[in-house]
Formats: sequence, structure tokens, C-alpha cells
Amino acid sequence: MKILLLDVYRDGVNYRISKDTNGSYGTGNDYGDSLFAKFLKRISKRTNFWPPLYLMYTGAVLREQGHSIEYANKDAEYEAYDAIIMSSSIVCHESEIEAIRGMKDKNKVIVVGSFVTNNPKRYIDEGVNVIIGEPEFYFLEKKIEDLIKAKEMKDSVESHTTNKLDSLPYPCWDLVTDFLAFSGSIKKKKCIPLLAERGCPYSCFNYCTYPLEQGRKPRARTNENIINEMKFWIDKLGINEFIFRDPVFSIDRKKTLKLAELIIKEELDIKFTIETHLNNLDYELSSKLKEAGMFFIQCGVESVDQDVLNDAKRFSLKKADEVEKIEMLRGLGVKVMGMYILGYESDTRESCLATIEYAKRLNTNIAVFSIFTPYPGTPIFVSFKDRITARKFEEYNQWNPVFKHDNLSKDDIRSLLTFAFDSYYLNIKWFFKNFIQQLI
Repeated sequence: MKILLLDVYRDGVNYRISKDTNGSYGTGNDYGDSLFAKFLKRISKRTNFWPPLYLMYTGAVLREQGHSIEYANKDAEYEAYDAIIMSSSIVCHESEIEAIRGMKDKNKVIVVGSFVTNNPKRYIDEGVNVIIGEPEFYFLEKKIEDLIKAKEMKDSVESHTTNKLDSLPYPCWDLVTDFLAFSGSIKKKKCIPLLAERGCPYSCFNYCTYPLEQGRKPRARTNENIINEMKFWIDKLGINEFIFRDPVFSIDRKKTLKLAELIIKEELDIKFTIETHLNNLDYELSSKLKEAGMFFIQCGVESVDQDVLNDAKRFSLKKADEVEKIEMLRGLGVKVMGMYILGYESDTRESCLATIEYAKRLNTNIAVFSIFTPYPGTPIFVSFKDRITARKFEEYNQWNPVFKHDNLSKDDIRSLLTFAFDSYYLNIKWFFKNFIQQLI
């Protein structure tokens, strides 16, 4: 069969949209309203893109079964395909629904992903079929022919979660090499996303979407399987830079240390990025990862106000320990991105400004500020349901206020967001310490 993997994106936005981030609910990097914010949005849109990891795994499973697989993220000749497997997201939801209406009478459309898993009704109401859960594992057990040719096809079918991540073929990134780009600098460099582990056990599941996609129980690939995938892409595509898409890399310290040692033993000439909690890093592990090729770390700092963090059920290190860890990474020559959230439920203007000042004190290579967003499907959403002001799902882009805040107006929050980016990156201290490194 000829099958299309389809990503539908919003038209007419001036910022990067990623459908793989935020637990595959997606994000839209709308960094603020100033001229400088527009500059940052342009850089982000130019340097960062890859399709949802689950979609590329699904394509790989189907291709291994003998099907012809193609990928598109814009209009295609839909009639040319026997089936269309479409990714779902909150950040492009209305655009996805519009696309479905234009193709459902011509094709068998199957919608997959975290967002449709947790919010299936609107898709089902459009007359398409959805897979609840991880679609790649569904197709490991079931044939797509049986699904699309069933006389009485159900609105939804369910995939069963499994720990056997090594049973999956490598994602079909070779279909999208023209799109792939990510780097820890502003230079555009091709990079392969990798997943070493799924699942996140941390307490911020209260508002985080990653457990909705992957569950809370960690499920890991073997180190050998990860190494073999790295070698595969180096040999096949000549790409030796990777970004680990684990929501929290290095949950299992012993296993992570062995992975680093194995990379070194195999003498792989690679560079890689991770996202993790600073609590998971110590000098021995960090230095070994650096030796193995780690050059960039993304870590959530979120807020400087401990009361705000407690209210959000966010586990965080003591600030003195945070400073020490970041200085340790800086000393090892590892670039760091600090990620911050403004507008938590108990945030005030003063607490947000304090967080911005704390970010400038940490002075990481990159800082990203976003707006607290209660997402449909998360436990915290129930308590916000009557305060939601967003009229469309696409307003949930992580940089747009979507609920009535007790202490801050929507304009207040957007103004703080704009101020955060402007004051951080137009700071002489940051410019001379970090800007030149971003060019390397």
C-alpha cells in the first residue's frame, strides 16, 4: 500500500511550530511582541524542525511491513494514497480539522498521537478514525490493511503500551532529511532526534503533557540499541549530531553512565543534546557525557519563587545547588539552556520579575521563557476549566495566556514575557559571554 505520513501546520504564523515538543501537544514559539522578539522568532523558525517522533516510528514500522511510505507537511495529492496517517496536536488543531474535512471523502484517514489520545472526540466527530495510545506499537501487532478495509470500522482502536522499545525499527528520518535541523547554536545543522527512554515519574505531571504521551513509568531502550542507531544514521546519512528527546534524560544514572562509556569505547565521533533535571547530574556523570559528545543541555529551572513551585507541585533543587550545577556544566564546556515559566497560578508581577532576574544571574547560554498553560488532559486542567479564556485549541501554544489569572491580566503576562526576552538577550553581560559561542 501507498501511505502518506501527514503533518498539518497552521498558515500565516511568524514563529516556529513544533509538533514533537510538549508531549507531542506541540508548541508555537511566540516569544513576545517587541522587534527583538520578532528577531528571535525568525532565528528559531530557521534553525529548529523535525516531525513528531511517534509519526516517524509509525512510518518505519509500516515500511518494514512492505508498504511505500511518504511524508508531507503541506498540501499533497491525497488521492494518490491508499491511506493517510495524520499527526495530531493542540497547537495546530483547528488547521488539522480543516484539512480532514478536505480529504476524508477521498481517503481513509487515521489520526494518531498524544493529543488525539487524550482528546479524541472532535476528530471522531469529523468521521475519521483514531488510534488511542502509541501508534507504532499498534501497527507492530496489527495490519493496516485489516484496519482500513474493515466493513464496520470502529471510531477508535487502542494500542497497548509495551516496554519492548528495542522491538521498534529506527524512525524513517531518511524521508525528511531536507527538513531536519537543530543545533545548540544559531547555525543551521542537520541533527537526528533519538529517544533513549519513554516515561517521566516526576511530580510536575500535574501540569506536564509528557506523561499523557508516554506514561509515568520509565521504559528504556538498551544502550546497545541506541548505539546501533547512532551508527546507522552516521553510515546512512552522514549525520553525527543527535538530540535526545527523552523528557528527562539520565533518570537511571548507572545506565546513562554505561551509555557514555560505550560511546567512548566505540570511538563514535558524535555531538548530542539532552534535556534533563539538574538533580540527575553530578560531576562524574556530566564529565563522562561531555567526553562522549554531549555539548548542550536543556534544563527546567521554571521559577525562583519556592512558594510558586510548591503550589505547582514542581520538584526543584535549592537555588544554591542550581547555581552550582550550572557552574559545573559551564566549567566542563557544556552549553546550557535554562527554561522558565511565567504566570503560574500563584505568580505575581514581583515573582515573575524575580524569576527573570534570577535567569540573568544564572546567565546560561540560552534562556527560554514561556507562559504557564493548563492543558486539556492534565490533572490540573480540571481546576482551571471554568477560567479558560481561549476560544480555540490553537491558542494553547505555551506562549499565550489561556486562562483568567487572579493576579495578572493577559496584557501583563505578555508584557512580562516580552520584557524577559528583551532584558535577557539585550544584556551586555550575556552578549559578550555567550553570543559569540552561538556562532560556533
